[in-house]
Amino acid sequence: MVNDIYNKEIVHSKLDKLKFGAKISALMSEKGFTDDTFSYASGISVAMIREIRYGRRLPSLEKYLWIIETLGVSDLLPLSDSLNIEYQNLAKNDRIVHEISILTEDMSPEQLDLFIEGVKTLKKALSNKNNGKGKYNEVALSRSKK
Repeated sequence: MVNDIYNKEIVHSKLDKLKFGAKISALMSEKGFTDDTFSYASGISVAMIREIRYGRRLPSLEKYLWIIETLGVSDLLPLSDSLNIEYQNLAKNDRIVHEISILTEDMSPEQLDLFIEGVKTLKKALSNKNNGKGKYNEVALSRSKK
């Protein structure tokens, strides 16, 4: 559904690719990104970034979400309110999956099990902090270091 709305409102609209690319370029410069550093930070290939920046292509919804998150902006395009809510939730989930897949791509099954246990321990420690229990749970964090 979200992708359908994005395609209707953005990809198939009369959105000016050159203006969009210029906006991306300006924000990248403002934030100190080169094509290479932005590629690394966003997970989008350098070639695709250049295609977007030079106004040759518009990003897919997934890449658009990665771009706005990497640039630290809430929106770059005139999206409807319903799509804004949907894509914010999607951006968070897609980014998490993307980052975890990069971190775990070369892990053995045993290393992956340890990674998952470490994430669970960290989540529990952070949950304890957020529940008003003061600093991070030192016991939980010390277990994750073993």
